[in-house]
Amino acid sequence: MFRKFSSCLCALALAAGFVGVSSCSHADFNKIPKTSGFFKHLEKSKYESTPMVAYWDDMEDSEWDARVHGTNGKSQTIILKPVTLNYFTPRPKDAALATRIENMRDYFDKQLQKEFQRLDKDPSNNLHLTTKPGRGVYTLEIAMLSVKPTNVVKNAAMQVPGFFLKGGSAAASLVLGQKDDTGYISFGARLIDDRGKVICETGDFEYGMQSVIGSLGFDSKDYRPYAYQKQTIDFWVEEIGQLMTTDSKTPVSKPTVSFNPF
Repeated sequence: MFRKFSSCLCALALAAGFVGVSSCSHADFNKIPKTSGFFKHLEKSKYESTPMVAYWDDMEDSEWDARVHGTNGKSQTIILKPVTLNYFTPRPKDAALATRIENMRDYFDKQLQKEFQRLDKDPSNNLHLTTKPGRGVYTLEIAMLSVKPTNVVKNAAMQVPGFFLKGGSAAASLVLGQKDDTGYISFGARLIDDRGKVICETGDFEYGMQSVIGSLGFDSKDYRPYAYQKQTIDFWVEEIGQLMTTDSKTPVSKPTVSFNPF
C-alpha cells in the first residue's frame, strides 16, 4: 500500500496439487461499497499484483523511499487512527448484529495496533508511531466497510453423511455454489500528509479463504460465523505493516493459499 510494487502469483501449494483444488483468495473490486462516503478516489488498481484491489496515490516515490529508509533524517512517522465504522454500509438495524460488527471492528483495531507497535519497536525499519501532528507526520485512517458472516447452517448441512458434495461435481456447484458461503469483509484506507491532503487511498474486498484441508472436507472456520473474516483481517494487518515499511521498489505479496483449518 502507498507505493507501486510488483509480482504476486496465485500459485497452488503442494497439498492443493494433490487434491486438484484451488484455495486462492477471492478479491473483488466491484464489491467494495461505492456509497460509503469513505473514498474520494476509489479506483481499481492498475497494478495487477498489488495486495489490495483498489489503489490510488498522488505521491512521489522518492519522498516515500526517503521516509522508509531514513534518508537525510526523514522517518516514516505515523499517527494510526482507530479503525472506524463510520462508513460501514448498510448500517445494521439489528442490535445483536451491530454488536458483532463492533466486535469485528475492535478485533481489526487491536490487531492493527499490535502490529504497528511491533514495527515501532523493530530497529530494522524506520517506522515510528506518534499521537501528535507535526511536520513530516502522516496519518493513516482505516474504515471497515462491510462484513457478512459465514453460512454456518449450510456448511454444517454439507457434512451430513451422504450429503458431502465438495470437490467439483455439478451438484456441488449447485448446492455449495456461492462464494459468499464463507462470508466476506471489506475495508478502506487513506493516508493523509502533514498538510491534511489525502495522498493515497486503497482498499480490498475478500471472500473467506478456505484452507486446502477445508477443500478436502473440513475447515473449522466453516462453523464459526466470523472466523474467515478474522483470518482476512490478520492477512490485511500483515500486508499493511509490510507496505508501510518497504520502499517503492520492493514487492509485497498477499497470501494466496491457506493451510490452517482452524
